[in-house]
Amino acid sequence: MFSLNTARRISVLLLFFLYSLGLVIAWTGEPGLKAGFKAPDFRVLTSDGKSVTLSDYYKKRPVVLIFYSGGWCPFCNSYLHTWQRHLADFRKTGITIWAISTDKPEYTEEIVKQEGFGFDLISDPQARILKTYNVQNEVPESLARQYIQHYHIEARVYRDRKRFVIAIPAEYVIDKSGKIIYAKADFKIRAKPEEILELLKRKERKGA
Repeated sequence: MFSLNTARRISVLLLFFLYSLGLVIAWTGEPGLKAGFKAPDFRVLTSDGKSVTLSDYYKKRPVVLIFYSGGWCPFCNSYLHTWQRHLADFRKTGITIWAISTDKPEYTEEIVKQEGFGFDLISDPQARILKTYNVQNEVPESLARQYIQHYHIEARVYRDRKRFVIAIPAEYVIDKSGKIIYAKADFKIRAKPEEILELLKRKERKGA
């Protein structure tokens, strides 16, 4: 596992690495949804197989949504581990964390066990949630092949896919009214668990 500072350095190195390979995609328009908007609801299967909606959770306590490329990406897993290290603090206040990717359900289950994550990895193989939150990134086939080669992605991860769609890295915090109170869609600077905890603590102190 890496420290947060190490993870940041790795992210910078990854950025230069991707530029050198020509893998950074120029997204058209501004990705993501803005703070202040109502969070689009959706239904998913949790890691333990329960069919739930986002609103089932945020009506009780705030929810943090993390969009990431997939369990095949070591940099994404390193970032998720920064959230894992603060999981006890989030649980104390009942806050739910969902990390969403286009990985297949069986692969997300494997990653949860392999990496020891204590929060749900949500599978969105058709990228429906990604599109709803405007964080979908369709990678051209030629670049997808480079991803597969450089990250040694196993065939079972992408088999049967007609398109190679991954998430634009993003984080959202949704309050009990269903409003997005924090939004960031930036692959260069990721949200820090500490700042999200402080944000939610301030909101709770105000009684919101």
